[in-house]
Amino acid sequence: MTELVNHDKEKYLQVNKTWRQKNPHRTHNSHLKRLYGISLVDYNLMLEDQDYKCAICFKIEIDGRAFSVDHNHQTGKIRGLLCHHCNRGLGQFKESTIIIEQAIKYLEKGNN
Repeated sequence: MTELVNHDKEKYLQVNKTWRQKNPHRTHNSHLKRLYGISLVDYNLMLEDQDYKCAICFKIEIDGRAFSVDHNHQTGKIRGLLCHHCNRGLGQFKESTIIIEQAIKYLEKGNN
């Protein structure tokens, strides 16, 4: 019986993976709806408003990644779309303006 359950699970996972690969827009739309309450259309409008560039560094995402939806983790309010590096940077600084300001002072001190 366990073999049958494992086989069914493996088959389900493979079918699901194949469907996701064939329907990336629907998968991305579901992801955006579930996590941020926006549609793929909303995301694309935000991207267009940002001239297809990161809201912080203004670079175009060239490595094939989608821009990350940056949001306030306390309120859930969406701030903009960020490249992978800027999104990770904010996360590393715990979204703290105090820590970011200290980092700026540190960098300025080291550049003198």
